[in-house]
Amino acid sequence: MEVITLSQKEITKYQVIKDSLDRKISNNQAASLLGLSTRQIIRLKSKVRGADLRGIVHGNRGRTPKIAVAKETKEMILNLYLNTYNGFNVSHFGEFLKEAHGIDVSRETLRNLLLNSGLRCKAKSAPKHRSRRTRMPKSGLLIQMDSSRASVVKPGQHLAYCHNR
Repeated sequence: MEVITLSQKEITKYQVIKDSLDRKISNNQAASLLGLSTRQIIRLKSKVRGADLRGIVHGNRGRTPKIAVAKETKEMILNLYLNTYNGFNVSHFGEFLKEAHGIDVSRETLRNLLLNSGLRCKAKSAPKHRSRRTRMPKSGLLIQMDSSRASVVKPGQHLAYCHNR
C-alpha cells in the first residue's frame, strides 16, 4: 500500500470534490468553495473517480525538475570555484566553466549555488539617497517659516528678509 501525504488545502479540496461526487453540493457550489471554475471541478471529479486521492495530488510531486543540476555537477562546480577560480565574479566564472570545462549553467543558478554554499555573499545595497523627516506627535507642531523681502528698504541698505511664522 502506498502512503500519500496531503496538505490541509488538498484535504479540503478532496472533501469538497467527494461531496460534489456524492451530490451533497453542486458543481457551482464546489467551485465557489475552492475558488475554481466549474470546468476545473468537473475535471477534478473525473480524476478522483479514476484515482481517488491520487487525483488530487499534482502529477509532478516527488520528481526532481527536468532542469535541475545534478549533485555531481554541483560538487564539481564548487570544487572548481574553491580551488581554481576563487575570487572570480559569477558571470566570469560561468564563462570559464562553459569554455574550459563544458559545463553550461545559467548565471542565476550559479549565483544561487555559490550563495547557498556560503562561498559568495549578497551584494550590499546602496544607502538611501534621502531620508524622510520623522513625523511630529501632533498636527500643528511643525513650524513653517516663510521668508520674503522686507517691504521697506532704504537706499544704501542691503536687502533684508523677514521671516514670518
